[in-house]
Amino acid sequence: MMEKKRTIVKYIDEFVPAGRGLVMGWLRFVESGRTISCIKSPNTAYSIPACVEEVEVIESVAQYILVVEKETVLQRLANDNFAKQTSAF
Repeated sequence: MMEKKRTIVKYIDEFVPAGRGLVMGWLRFVESGRTISCIKSPNTAYSIPACVEEVEVIESVAQYILVVEKETVLQRLANDNFAKQTSAF
């Protein structure tokens, strides 16, 4: 029982707060004339634009979208090279 508590505390200490959403994977978009290419480095997280109305072009070869609520989970997926191993963003 004590071993389980230690494991849970270890993961709780790894939580990271995020001010707004992040995206990673097989995605490229243009925001205010600036091209954001997640495709070059699919396991790197980029900030989702605050004003999504300014996003003009969205290109992707992803087969599906995986949405995660916690940045910690996104970091774990990035560390495990999830985007390179799958066709997701």
